Amino acid sequence: MSDPFAADPFAETNPWEIGQPAAQAATDTSRPEAPMSDGNKVRVTLKAGKGFDAPWITIDGTSIEDALAQMQKGQPLMELLTRTAQVGSHFASLGEGGARPASAASPVAPPQFVNGQLQGGGVPAPAAPAPAPASGGLVCAHGPRNHVVKPNWEAMFCSAPQGTPEEQKCAPMWKDKKTGQFK
Repeated sequence: MSDPFAADPFAETNPWEIGQPAAQAATDTSRPEAPMSDGNKVRVTLKAGKGFDAPWITIDGTSIEDALAQMQKGQPLMELLTRTAQVGSHFASLGEGGARPASAASPVAPPQFVNGQLQGGGVPAPAAPAPAPASGGLVCAHGPRNHVVKPNWEAMFCSAPQGTPEEQKCAPMWKDKKTGQFK
């Protein structure tokens, strides 16, 4: 049995060609390069950006020379690239709050679980109510107080004009959760 590692790894001969007839080992360089078939093309992809959302153009060639010739078309290729970038940018803006149909103009509340059931998700979100002036005689020196309701608290605030120093504003009246009265 011969030693498979006896051959010099730095020799100029290919170890797979040892013992093969010379005609099989040599490559035929006289044949011209055949055009590539449908299953074996050259495809050049030109992307307008790094992200997955960037528009791209693919140029398919039957050979490398064909792909290069298509890319050297000058003005028509530049017009195609410019137009693709413009249309891609416009199309992307449609999903980011750009020009939308009138039916999609109002914001939609994200779905939430309430008491074990899914609520919302297709109903427009209610607009946040502006603080309404107080009723029932709760007024301060500056006029009717502003009623503010938050998830964990409720209060009536002074309606002094914006920019009035804090020391000139009336103290807030906080709602007592036990009695329901503002104090």
